[in-house]
Amino acid sequence: MTQPTTSLTKFKDCLRVPPTLHPQQMDDQRYSLRVQMRPAQIQLHSDLPPSEVWTYEGSLPGPIIEIARGQRVQIEWINVLPADQAYPITAVTAPDGTQNEPGRSGRPANTTVAELVPWTVVHLHGGRTAAVSDGWTENAILSGQSTTSDYANDQQATLLWYHDHAMGITRFNVYAGLAGLYIIRDAEEAALHLPAGPYEIPLLIQDRNLEAALDGSLTGRLLHKVADGTMEFFGPFTLVNGTIWPYLPVEARQYRFRLLNGSNARIYRLVLLDESGTPIHAHIKQIGTDGGLLGQPVDLPEGGLVLAPAERADLIVDFRSLRGQSLRLVNTAGAPFDNSPATQAAGTPDPDNRLPHPEVMEFRVSSQPVEDPFVLPTVLSSSYRRLTHDRLAPRHRHRVVAMVEYPDGLLTFHELALVRDGETTAGEALLAVTDEQGATRQYRTVATHFEDTVNARPV
Repeated sequence: MTQPTTSLTKFKDCLRVPPTLHPQQMDDQRYSLRVQMRPAQIQLHSDLPPSEVWTYEGSLPGPIIEIARGQRVQIEWINVLPADQAYPITAVTAPDGTQNEPGRSGRPANTTVAELVPWTVVHLHGGRTAAVSDGWTENAILSGQSTTSDYANDQQATLLWYHDHAMGITRFNVYAGLAGLYIIRDAEEAALHLPAGPYEIPLLIQDRNLEAALDGSLTGRLLHKVADGTMEFFGPFTLVNGTIWPYLPVEARQYRFRLLNGSNARIYRLVLLDESGTPIHAHIKQIGTDGGLLGQPVDLPEGGLVLAPAERADLIVDFRSLRGQSLRLVNTAGAPFDNSPATQAAGTPDPDNRLPHPEVMEFRVSSQPVEDPFVLPTVLSSSYRRLTHDRLAPRHRHRVVAMVEYPDGLLTFHELALVRDGETTAGEALLAVTDEQGATRQYRTVATHFEDTVNARPV
């Protein structure tokens, strides 16, 4: 008789890299691709039973869609998720202090989430996309339906991602598995001869929780568990490319890693540790961010690389002098994250700050020397321009947006307008904002809800 699985072995399973899809040419100017959303049974860890997840093309995460800059692509997103099957995750609100424990902690499942039908919307996050194809949150397709989106891909080489965008349930559909990577290439990037092929590896990082049976054994079913009084999800298990705490064998050479934080709410502050537990930031250079390549390589911040949800980072990691070592990538950011310094040594559990397992993944460096011809250029993107205030047009406008937390834990954005001297504000709810110099100004709310008037039209 097998023993129940109540804990998972770290760094037991090898990292999976999603397959790559290339669009098919339709004519001289257009390309096309068909992508299905469908369920799959996927093991998140070899100690677990398979988990029911929703996927793009049966892959967790979805396949990497690779595109050349300016390559106009039509993607038909097809929903074949069965309408007669139960929603693949369990949602529960748990007592404070139990959010990072597996299982429901004695609370019943949310029946509204359990009864959700598979309606989906696809958004290309970071893409310069026409509004009609941008994944408008209410432009849903149901099981058996499809929609076609046009992507011009007229932007700098970068890593984007596509994910579900359904109004009100995005957090659940993405949690169920509907996320994938999208890479744009261009001539400027190609001229740098960066590590490519098996030496360029995407890393989609997400936190998850798992349902538990009465005997405490982990069932493999995804559990969306939030604490009383908040909507923010923070899970104890870290997935990288759909595997919990994986390892990756690497050669003693330079690699390019394309990182994406695909978590619902958790912010990561990533630190790479050698076998003695010492951070080795000197072996890492950051060459790109959400918008593409930087002008030149930069060092990581002293405390580690901070990635908020949906943020991306493009890194070169040099393993040449680390032959034979096993290196741990760990998270030192507690949750919710306020940029405070780590309260524990890097790699040490910090359950009081919702970080019971700081481990993210492990790199196992081969002991064999290899030839590595790559030399990191001192100049990366000649077209890169850092946006600073003194570069803006003289007649530019400032806009103020406030993130307001209500007593029930709901976070909302308010677009604000400055109240001028002499303006009448009777009956309006005003917000006082004090700047770093101590000056206080009164603002009125001009937009809060999705349906409110559009007041900003940036170029």
